[in-house]
Amino acid sequence: MNKRKIFLGIVFLIAVLFAGLFFLRVNFEQKEKQDAGDQVQILPEEKNVQDENEKKSQLIENQEEKQTQIKQVENNKVPFTSQAPLGDWSDPRNQNGCEEASVAMAMRWIQNKTFSSPNDAQQEIFDIAKFEEKTFGYFVDTDVSDVGKILVDFYDFKNFTISKSFILDDLKKELAKQNIILVPVYGRALKNPNFTQPGPITHMLVIVGWDAKTKEFITNDPGTKRGENYRYDEKVLFDAIWAYPSGKNHPDAPKSIKEKAMLVINRN
Repeated sequence: MNKRKIFLGIVFLIAVLFAGLFFLRVNFEQKEKQDAGDQVQILPEEKNVQDENEKKSQLIENQEEKQTQIKQVENNKVPFTSQAPLGDWSDPRNQNGCEEASVAMAMRWIQNKTFSSPNDAQQEIFDIAKFEEKTFGYFVDTDVSDVGKILVDFYDFKNFTISKSFILDDLKKELAKQNIILVPVYGRALKNPNFTQPGPITHMLVIVGWDAKTKEFITNDPGTKRGENYRYDEKVLFDAIWAYPSGKNHPDAPKSIKEKAMLVINRN
């Protein structure tokens, strides 16, 4: 009898042990399922946060892109004149009058005036050339620093900035502020079919706008009678910008353009 009780006791203990192990296993599996369920519930929340952050980032990018959507200066149309308003390209003051014509256009825009006639434009170009001859001793080439002196001393205008370190987008940002820009360029790099070929070495023009769809700068280019609102591919124009020096004689064509310059006319 005692042996039987002992045997039954052992069987009972073994049964209890197996029952305990089974209970622990079931609880462990249930906990794993619960944890997995919890993870499934967390992941969508994390994805929602990620999606929301992406939306915010995209919104910021869209706002920045919208801010750089630059249109032509339409409300304040920049008056145009070629550097030879009467068509006399034999006169040295007209041959070399791109800086003078660019300045004249910019100042008429500032003054809310147009050129009343080709004679009006011609006289202003000659007056600036006379001032240059007296002040600098030359009028052939005028760099942006000398153009700044013309604005200050001839026109009594000081609301402009000169920059010699900038990228293409900086031009767009200035135009977005409704400013206009005078840029010296290596004229032959523009490949304008209206120029007497191969085109001028030194040249200056006025950037009046930018077309976001076509990626073109809109200019008033005094080097041709067809220069009003003349369009250049943005990269072609930017690459052509060249800080050529002032002087009585034209410099040699640059082998490479390393120094740039621009003069921004601020109306406000």
